[in-house]
Amino acid sequence: MDSAGNPIIAGQCIKCKSKPFTINVRYAVYCEYYCYPKLLNDRACFQDQVYHKYRNQTRNPSGPGSILVGYSGGLSSQYCQLCFTRRFSLLLHLTQQARIQDPNRKNLDTYYFVHITRGGDSAEKPEFVKNVFDSYGVAIESYTLADCLYNGEPERLQQLLDACESDTLRVDLVRILTRVALVRIAQQRGIGKVYVGENCSRLAVDIMADTCTGRGVSLPWKYSLAQAYSDVSVIRPLRDLVNLEVNFYLDSIKNQCPMPRQSTMTKADSIYGLTDNFITGLDLENSATVSTVVRTTAKIETCISRLEDLKPCALCMAPLPPNEGRPFCFGCHQIFEGMDVSHASILPSHTQAILTTYK
Repeated sequence: MDSAGNPIIAGQCIKCKSKPFTINVRYAVYCEYYCYPKLLNDRACFQDQVYHKYRNQTRNPSGPGSILVGYSGGLSSQYCQLCFTRRFSLLLHLTQQARIQDPNRKNLDTYYFVHITRGGDSAEKPEFVKNVFDSYGVAIESYTLADCLYNGEPERLQQLLDACESDTLRVDLVRILTRVALVRIAQQRGIGKVYVGENCSRLAVDIMADTCTGRGVSLPWKYSLAQAYSDVSVIRPLRDLVNLEVNFYLDSIKNQCPMPRQSTMTKADSIYGLTDNFITGLDLENSATVSTVVRTTAKIETCISRLEDLKPCALCMAPLPPNEGRPFCFGCHQIFEGMDVSHASILPSHTQAILTTYK
């Protein structure tokens, strides 16, 4: 029986209940037929289900406003570039769908698209980004981490990355700086919301990896529905979608959205790569793995869950536990352990600013 009490016939789409299913995602089956073209705005049953999951995460009770949509790639390998590009491609497509849903509606949200790159010799493919945005006819602004956090001096950023003692710390550092760069751009423009393309599968990997690297205390803050950085909230519209749904959806609109297919395993050069392979392997045997990890994390409470006015970490800007004497959280302290940070030139500009509040 479905939620309305109607019987479900085996082999039929659970949405229209009339056509045979062609897509099986986490015990839910859908068809790819346009059963209700007028009701669903020319979306197939599966496409409409994905669209509504996106809309559920992006409801705005306070009314329309400005939203920064951030794209970042090349965190550690070509795999990450392809994987994130496909997720962001879906985010871009759904964002455009929301804008054209009702052409007569006034006061729609205003979107600004920003591409953050590491710069230098990172394994990024800018042509992927250009192809995606050209296909939708929207403009995108590109920045490097050095532009945002080092006043356009990439040598200082590279000096900090070279000082990291392992690939895990280096990947962790780039992830943190990329998120901070998006938040800084939003703050400079007076934008209160940032959309990122992390889906349920990506969140499950990041949650487990952050736990392994000593960031467990900040999980409730970092993976909440709206991750808050003072006056900016980071929102994940694809939070309820797994990789399988992302791939199915993009394949169904491949003529509109030409993107490469991602690999299934990551090169295990770091804890993040090992965790990715571990979660991916478990999910192949039990499709509830990623959703269980994400939902369990939403129930966790730590010493920073209910407290306000806590000082931020000088690097990742996560709230520090009460009575924490260091300016860095435990995870960020590991990054700087063994480094000579007395020379402020290797520190990002936001870290230098926060450190002044501890003196």
